[in-house]
Amino acid sequence: MIEEITTIPGLPAVADLDGDYDITQAALLLGSLTDGQLVLQNFNGGRDTAGTVSLLTGMGHRVSLTDDEVRIQRGESLSWDDCAEITFDGGLMPLTMLVGMLAGMNMTCRVRYSPDVNPDLLDELINILNKTGIDIAQPKEQELIIRESCLAPIELCIDSPLPYVKNCLLMIGLCSGCSVTIKEERASSGYLESLIERFGGNLTKRARKTIWREDPHDPRKREKTTDMDCAREIKLGVSSKLHGGIIEIPPDTNECAAMLALAVLARDDLTLQRVSLDRRLSKFMQYVKASGVTPETTNRETVDGRPFADLSISGDRLKGRKISGSTAFALIEQVPLMAVMAATSDGTTIIRDTGGLHDALMRPFEEIIENLTRMDIKCGRLDDGLAIEGGRELNGADFGPFDNRTVALAFYLVALAGKGKSYFDGFELITDHYPKLARMMMELTSQQPAEMGRKP
Repeated sequence: MIEEITTIPGLPAVADLDGDYDITQAALLLGSLTDGQLVLQNFNGGRDTAGTVSLLTGMGHRVSLTDDEVRIQRGESLSWDDCAEITFDGGLMPLTMLVGMLAGMNMTCRVRYSPDVNPDLLDELINILNKTGIDIAQPKEQELIIRESCLAPIELCIDSPLPYVKNCLLMIGLCSGCSVTIKEERASSGYLESLIERFGGNLTKRARKTIWREDPHDPRKREKTTDMDCAREIKLGVSSKLHGGIIEIPPDTNECAAMLALAVLARDDLTLQRVSLDRRLSKFMQYVKASGVTPETTNRETVDGRPFADLSISGDRLKGRKISGSTAFALIEQVPLMAVMAATSDGTTIIRDTGGLHDALMRPFEEIIENLTRMDIKCGRLDDGLAIEGGRELNGADFGPFDNRTVALAFYLVALAGKGKSYFDGFELITDHYPKLARMMMELTSQQPAEMGRKP
């Protein structure tokens, strides 16, 4: 659908954000494996959550959904028979976890998935699973076939900017009772591991540490080495059992990063309360700070081993930067936000070594360039990233349609902060995945600007 977006008069005094999308979907699927009831609070109430609830109900699990919470109780027996045909309209991350669940249960079934999921990533996942002895194929577009396999312990090295392969393997281990050992060449988001630990699963993980040793040839010198040959190692024990309980889903990481970006674009002040300072958001905060604006944290606390804090920022123009290597890898999910901020930054921003984003999302660089160009912002496609000339003011434009919600979210921010009206084609990507954010911003545009003035 096409939505007319008008400039917001200012940012809200208090932002009520959606629960984290990835954590919500992972917790729902894990809830079907727990002993005892699992209650999710502050969950993401978007379209995919309703779809996952419907899927679990169809499997025979007892799931109740209200505005305030989701309650999940594992069914006594699975409603699906072998050769079941399953339709799942969720995104890449929950789809690959579902595939891991079905493969771990050793089901023979056919799964039809959303056209929004990149089939190339599923090809990569299929190749990896086939090598571990799991019989899965993609005979045609938007369809997977999983067949009964001889399941065995899994030990694998992974080098991916996103955790979809790792999550799939962990779900296989949980559902099959087989052990899983994963070595990550570069650490990816660990929300599923944190949930497994939170639910009492037999999971251990350790990160690579730097060690200084005396030089054997010259005792006056020291040499730097590491204690392991990978960035992180995750081990899931045999027959790992999960238990239920109550869990509060933290605010969506991408949404928190988006609100920081909106403060920069609108040059306004913003405070987010009780935000989870996970790896993805912390890296994005470091990027913003290195670009000239420093987010501040207060009221720090630790809940279930996770750091939380109130997060404040005073938005201003950033400085253009050149990023690549491990820094770019750590920020790969935030590239669309970085691209729209770069348009108003001083100087040119160059983002390299982010080819993994192109693999993970459908046409991200093309969509970013196309929509920035509509505002007369100069940008170019590099082999593995983008170059964006900054120093421009944002004006309303016709944005979209979009193939993915990440890029759509970034240009929704531009429409909110830019001068004049914008027409946004594909607004359902925002309302489906960020319903609280969309509702909050639509309410702001109908408010009077009193006490909500912007910085000059």
